[in-house]
Amino acid sequence: MAVLLAACANPLPAPDVARVAFDPADAPARGRADAPVQIVEFADFRCPYCARFQPILKRLLAEYPDDVRLAFVHMPVVAQDSGRAAVAAEAARQQGDFWGMHDALFARSAAPLDEAELRAVALTLGLDAERFSADLRDPALLTRVRADLVRVERLGLDATPALLVNGRLFVGLQTYPRLRRVVDEELAAAQ
Repeated sequence: MAVLLAACANPLPAPDVARVAFDPADAPARGRADAPVQIVEFADFRCPYCARFQPILKRLLAEYPDDVRLAFVHMPVVAQDSGRAAVAAEAARQQGDFWGMHDALFARSAAPLDEAELRAVALTLGLDAERFSADLRDPALLTRVRADLVRVERLGLDATPALLVNGRLFVGLQTYPRLRRVVDEELAAAQ
């Protein structure tokens, strides 16, 4: 895990030419489906670097509301309870509030995540707590999270956070100016 976290702090440069093909069609997403810039975030709710990255992504979405779409793919690899956090997000998704749980989990990336804590978060989001608790035990949701992880492993990713920006791969915590420059490059190329 120490190696994994060290990789998160040292971003790798994006390749200049190569683009990675990845279809996030079934992933939760924010932004217009037809946006010219499609970003896929591979993250772990327990990763402190992923948590630090969230304000940067939100700012990017706010600045480019018609031009950027962000899809989220689970990559629960950092901590023992990473999978539990991912399943909790999927349980909230069952009730239509993936992004509320997403934001709450990243806000609590260092806090313990037992079922009581997750249930309390669900209640603050206005979710049906009984249904949420039942969904936490639904094997289909764990299967969905594992399927994301298998897809991520096929890409050869082993560190969080990671992004694809129109297929251009970035691994590690990125700065806002760098991401904005990449988005501007992609918008210029689309025209």
